[in-house]
Amino acid sequence: MITDDTPCGADHSAVHPVAVKLLGHPCRRLARSRDRYRRAYPDHLLGEGLVVRDGRGVDLWHGDLDLTVCLGRLRAIAAWHGGPVAVYTTVASMGPSRDPLLTVGAGGRVEVDPLVAVWRPDGSIRLLADHDLPAGA
Repeated sequence: MITDDTPCGADHSAVHPVAVKLLGHPCRRLARSRDRYRRAYPDHLLGEGLVVRDGRGVDLWHGDLDLTVCLGRLRAIAAWHGGPVAVYTTVASMGPSRDPLLTVGAGGRVEVDPLVAVWRPDGSIRLLADHDLPAGA
């Protein structure tokens, strides 16, 4: 996974050190060119400006992630934390979304928003394309 770990200058006092060790520097971008990354990995579930929270809603980490690649790391955070972690998308003016993009239980079970992605037979996640969605979705 190509990343750009240029510090963003934001306050990271609430970021959890275990999440930083497993996911990298908070505020990180997937690459200097997100479009190039998307072209290189067209069926990966990429999230920009994500927030990772524990089961109580406490922010643990924020930044861009290739969720297809980072599922194991999110499972490790949930196992270490002893409870679920959830990944939320953000809208700059409104903050994190109400419903998580995906949730990882302490036992490692992952639940994904079915309007965003599907499971592959090998256990990885594939981003849904427009043609995968049912009519009217």
